[in-house]
Amino acid sequence: MISNYYVYSHKSGDEIVYIGVGQKNRAWNIVQRKSEHKDFMLDSLPFLNVDIFQHNLDSLEAHELERKLIVQHKPKFNKRKVGSVHFNQRYSKWRVMYTKLGVQKHLGYYATQKEANEALEKFWETL
Repeated sequence: MISNYYVYSHKSGDEIVYIGVGQKNRAWNIVQRKSEHKDFMLDSLPFLNVDIFQHNLDSLEAHELERKLIVQHKPKFNKRKVGSVHFNQRYSKWRVMYTKLGVQKHLGYYATQKEANEALEKFWETL
């Protein structure tokens, strides 16, 4: 397996605002960012604060470390839909889903939105 991935963060002062996986110059690349994150990066130039958590990782290792760090630090620009709760009209219940490495998985159906949100939170705590 190719081990040329790294896990990095963007910081504002001491606050981690983004955690990502990259190869080559990804950590410094502004292209393909959400507008709020892109604006932050442009406003930070030429002194964008980038920290590398770990390098020489394969893709799976890098994405697993990224996920753990996102759960731990909860950066404001990592608002990817990694977990979702929505009402399923067919079953008249709240459905909980999550995405890991691009694969969507079903966590179950719940009677109330509150129960579904709590189930998703408990799930993230187990990872």
